[in-house]
Parts: sequence; C-alpha cells; structure tokens
Amino acid sequence: MKVDWSLNESDSLRSNAVVGGIPLVQRGGAGLLGVKVFDRGGAECSDALVVHSKQELLEGGVLRLRVTLRQSGDRLEDFRVRFVSSAQPSGAYGTTRLHLPLTAQGLMSHPTLTDLGTEQIASCLLDLGMPGQGGKGFVGHYREPTLSSFDELTSRATLLIPLMQWFQPVSPVHISLFGSPELGWRFGCAGDVRGKMEFSAQTLVSLARNQEVHLEMFLAVSEERIESSWEAFHRIHCSDAAKSVEWTKAVRVHYYDFLSPGFPDGKRGMGYPQNAELFSEFKVGMATQHGYYPCMGDYLVPGRSSWDAMSNDHMGGFSMSIDELRRRIELTRKQGARANIYLHTSLCDRKALNFAEIEPAMRLDVNGRPFPYSWNGPDVPGQTVSMSMANPLWREHLLKHAASIMDVLNPDALVIDETFAGLGYDYRNGKPEAMSTGMIEFLKKLREIVRAKGEDKAVFSSDCALGSFVLWCDGEGGDHAYDSLLGDERYRDPPIRYLAALSNKPWLPCNWQQCRFWDAQIDLSRKLGTGIGVANGWIEYAGLKGLPAEMKKRMLQDIRSLETKTDS
Repeated sequence: MKVDWSLNESDSLRSNAVVGGIPLVQRGGAGLLGVKVFDRGGAECSDALVVHSKQELLEGGVLRLRVTLRQSGDRLEDFRVRFVSSAQPSGAYGTTRLHLPLTAQGLMSHPTLTDLGTEQIASCLLDLGMPGQGGKGFVGHYREPTLSSFDELTSRATLLIPLMQWFQPVSPVHISLFGSPELGWRFGCAGDVRGKMEFSAQTLVSLARNQEVHLEMFLAVSEERIESSWEAFHRIHCSDAAKSVEWTKAVRVHYYDFLSPGFPDGKRGMGYPQNAELFSEFKVGMATQHGYYPCMGDYLVPGRSSWDAMSNDHMGGFSMSIDELRRRIELTRKQGARANIYLHTSLCDRKALNFAEIEPAMRLDVNGRPFPYSWNGPDVPGQTVSMSMANPLWREHLLKHAASIMDVLNPDALVIDETFAGLGYDYRNGKPEAMSTGMIEFLKKLREIVRAKGEDKAVFSSDCALGSFVLWCDGEGGDHAYDSLLGDERYRDPPIRYLAALSNKPWLPCNWQQCRFWDAQIDLSRKLGTGIGVANGWIEYAGLKGLPAEMKKRMLQDIRSLETKTDS
C-alpha cells in the first residue's frame, strides 16, 4: 500500500497522509498524530511540559511520534499524557469499526481478574459508527486502568497488547495506534454532533523537578489484514527480547503431568514413568512435571532431599525426592523430549516452609482481607492464599526457588502457571497497587536466572488469552481446555485474539481434558500450527497409558497428520 505523507513546513511534522487519493485526516481537529498533556486537575499543560517532539517514518507504513517531557515545578507531580489522532480511512465515518486484541475475560470471567471489571466485552469486533452522532464511543485498557487513568479502576475492554485498530468496510485502509508494553495505556475514541472525532491513547507519568521522560506513540497504516498491525507492534517493541530458543519451535506435543496416578491402580505418583514409555509414539517433544512439591509456594529448597507430595489426594500422597525428579528428567530426555518443571506465581499454602516470613506478601482486597483465589486440590495439605506480585518479598521468594530448581535439577525450561494472576490490584497499603509492574520485573529476572544455565533454557508463560505476560517469556504453555475458552468458537475464530501477544512464539498448551476437547484442540492447531496438549492427573486420568483403544488410534492419526502437514 502506497502512503503519501504530508509534511508541515512550519514544524517539520507530518500533518496528513493520503492513500489512493483520499486524505486520512479530513475532519476532527486532532490531526494525524499529536499529543496533549494534562495535570491531575484536568488542566492542559502541554506548553510547559513538551520539550521536544520528533516524528520518524518507519518501515511498513508506521509513523513514530517521540516526545520529551520535562517538569519544572518544585515537587513530584502526576501527569496524563494523551496521544490523539483524527485519521480515518475515508469520510464514511458511520461505517467505522474497531478490532481489538481483547483478552478472553469476556468469555471466561476468571475470578482472580474480577477487580479489573466484571462486565467484559466478548467480541473483538465492534461497530463504532460516528460517536456523538448515533454511534457509541469506546474505552479500553492495557494492564490495570490505574496505570493510565486517575479515576478508573475497572474496564469493559481489557487488551492483550497496547493497540487499537479501526477500519471501514468501504475502504482497504486499516489504521492503528500502539505504544510500549512497559507502560499501562487507556485507549478510547469519542466524538460530538459537530463532527469532531478523536482516537486516543493515554498513559500516566510522575515527574520530579527537572526530571525528563521520553514517550513514544505509533500510528500504523496498513491494508486489510488485521494481523499487520500486530506484526508492526512486535517488530518495534519485541525485537530486543532475548533471542528465541530454537528447540521450542520444533515441539509438536506437550505432555503435562500432575504427579499422575499409575495405571490401573489409581495411586498417585507412578503415572509419569508409565506414560513416558509412550512419548516417542505420541511424538511428545516436551514434558512438564507438576504437583511434585510438598505444597504450593514451597517447591524446592536446598538440603531437603525428600518429602510427601500430593498429601491431600483421597488415595494418599507420594514420597517424592530430588533423586526421583532427576530420574524422571533423565527418562524424559531418553525418550527424545525436553524436561520442564512447574511453578505457580500467585498462590501459596499456609503450610509452606517459612510461610510466616512471606505472609506479609499476601494479596489484600479493597476491604483489607486476603484476596479470594482458592484452590484446594490434592497438592494442598493446608489452605491456599493469594500472593501479591507487587510485593518484592514474594517475588524474591519465588526467584530463590527457581534458582534452586535450575541449580539442582537443570531442566530445559520452567513453565509458570496462571501468569494472568499477575494482573489486578493489591490493597496492602489501603489503595490499589497495580501488580503487573512487579510481574514484568519478576519475569525479566526469572529469565536471566534460567538463561544463565544455558542459552537453550526457556521460560513458558500460561493462559496468554487472559494476560500478555508471554511478551517477556519464550513461549506459552498454559491450559485453555475449558468450555469458556477452547470450547467457545469465538476463542478459535481468526484472527485468533491471543496471537496479538504470542506472535511467532511457540504455543505448546496444556490440555487436562485431552479427550473431551480433542476436536477443538485439533481445529485450533490446524488453523494456527499450534502445539497439541496431552496430560494426566487432573479432570481426566487416562493419560497415554490408559486411553481407550479407539481414542488412542484417533489421537495418533491426528498428531501424525498435523506433523506431516507441518513438515511439508
């Protein structure tokens, strides 16, 4: 698509763009891409703060606006920085639609995310029309709303990446705004009966006297393909991430084991070696050990050679040890698969070793009570409580356990469960503190710990349809085999929403309900080339060893057909 960018000679900024003879800015007042700055009281203060504005044209029809802000006041102050655009594909404003990289919270409504809002938009495609003239405006948020707004806690549209895209069916032009994933963003569009219309993206900054901050916003013009803007976002913001781990891209089948029961007696612990015998037949390229620990939040510590795992199972626990974990890792590798170890970042059992020391890191709700996020599975000998990723005490606790796992077991990867729980608020200090900033910091440090053991070591996030923390990981390994996710066709409709965050990183899911959701999983894999999840130990207990003959035959046929398609 050819885009002719108009240059304003007075300030050397691009004031318009023309595609196919049609100017993108005809009305609205905000121009092609500009910036406004407001203080906490709502007064505009752009002249006092914007020290420098610079535009740059990037490849792929992307315009970057970079602004430098400097605070000249005597004390620390908060400001609202709002990037604005009145660009439209054509003058047919009533046909304008938004396509949003929404989380799947509108489909699932996971309880740990309810403090971000309980009424979430389910469909990624919205008819916008002309706000103020029969059409409705829009407001959506990337990360917690308190990071981008002074007076909003909740959102009806939570975004996987900081991007908003709009188009009109009468035109091939797609326009999008996107910013850095390191910041929280509030996206919106509004208009009035006079024909004014603005698309906006805003964030909050705090500045002390003479402190400077540099902010960027990107406006992309592309043709028809929704994914083009996602690709531009990743090209610009994710190119400096740690280089990818090559082996993860070759994995087709991921086996997930919740310290599974042996077949046919049903006693916990002996399922893994039985199922490992079939890894080669099922083309398993990665296997994750889950449920091996004495209790959640207490995974592996130096000096403890053995312990009782799964002690809350109705058939009794299993005596696990460092030596047994090592044997299972060795067995996995002998079967031609990579060996992974599980961690959960947001739950801890009150019976965890030294819980009293980390109890101050519990996540508190708006009433000052422990945030409800209960799990009472077979791996819970006591009672689980929600922990706060905003609290450095909890982050350091987890990093120590991760370092021990890497030192003692040397697995190929760590799989981090329910990373979306790093979103939301902790009211420890009586006001909402956004947890995502701490979660991002944790994942960066975790990746350093894992990578220090080898450039081929990986970190997998989970549930990338509910949160975008895969941006700071090497791939995705979470569970989505539920009626409200994998079982909902909207979750699988292209363009698949979570690809906005995942991009070309491997999606190697866990699937606790491998038989029930097999058709949906195969459908998704055929659309995207994603991995296949098989499992044992929760919800379904057949694993690989105990599969009915017809189901096993069908699964093997499907796996081989996908492998053949990929190879060709």
